[in-house]
Amino acid sequence: MVLANFFKSYCRLSSLFDSGDIFLQLESRIFVAVSHLLSLYSVLVLLLKSIHMLKKLVFSYMKSLSFIAAQLVFVFFVIIGSKAFAGNYQVVKNLPLDGVELEVGVAITPPFVIAGEGFNNLSGIDIDLIYELQKRTGFTFTEDRIHLMNFGELLDVSSSGNLDITGGAITLSEDREHLYEFSDDSCVSDSVVVVHNSSKIDELKDLRGKTVAAEVGTVSEDILPQSIASTVKMKHSATNFMQFYDVSRGHADAIVVDHAVAVDYIKTWQDSNLKIAFALPQSENGMGLLFKKDDAVSKHLTEAFHEMKMDGTVDAIVHKYIPHYKKQPSAKYASYRAQHQNNKSSI
Repeated sequence: MVLANFFKSYCRLSSLFDSGDIFLQLESRIFVAVSHLLSLYSVLVLLLKSIHMLKKLVFSYMKSLSFIAAQLVFVFFVIIGSKAFAGNYQVVKNLPLDGVELEVGVAITPPFVIAGEGFNNLSGIDIDLIYELQKRTGFTFTEDRIHLMNFGELLDVSSSGNLDITGGAITLSEDREHLYEFSDDSCVSDSVVVVHNSSKIDELKDLRGKTVAAEVGTVSEDILPQSIASTVKMKHSATNFMQFYDVSRGHADAIVVDHAVAVDYIKTWQDSNLKIAFALPQSENGMGLLFKKDDAVSKHLTEAFHEMKMDGTVDAIVHKYIPHYKKQPSAKYASYRAQHQNNKSSI
């Protein structure tokens, strides 16, 4: 059976060879196969080109997204930075005394002016106020420093117009108003009489015939009512501290000084054996800085100080050095200061 089938196939193949049809069929099949291969190749080439174009498109799109993201980040930081810069620039560009050198003098009177070791590293209420004024107005210090003087010398130099800013527990009293421009009050204080712990001085009349310590240049009428001033002896010292020392060591019977100054000295000098005997009647005065009279620079300084007072900076500085300060001005003094401010505004 197998041989019969093989024989039939052989005969069919022999007949194809004999007729030449087998070559035609093979050629046709090869042509078809080649055509299919070419078509497949074309499809593959087209597919590869499409993939390449898609890849370029995706890459281009990603680059665009990256560029856009980078631009957005850049714009964000530009906006944030410009706002910060604008705030700082506004402060800088509006400084009215930028580049102006000012002569500034103070006397050591804790807690208003405190000197560190070697009289360096000044601090205190008035020092902080002066540095805040510098920050807000842009001035610089002549010789890059604040001048230290005794109180008498300080007032002599400043009253002659040689200081632009004067500090050191300065009372803003009426008798100084014609010589200086006043800042707003940094605080309000009474004048008090400080005596030794063993002293029997309790009231104003007890000062008759006594020795009162004061800084050089101070006359009794500056610190005491006229009825008592003519009866006392004055012992002058070069510095505020020496006045306290004289009373502590028995070289003087009393010292008249601002309440805040007295409290600070007695608190810090614990073995001074000093006490506050009483406050002088009707001695309430504001404490602050003095500026040169009728001067364009002083106008900028008084305006800046007023802003500091209004925004709470002055009070914050005072409470830094006198934490429990709560004194409110009396109605009489408040009225006087209000009138003073009105007079300044009307000029």
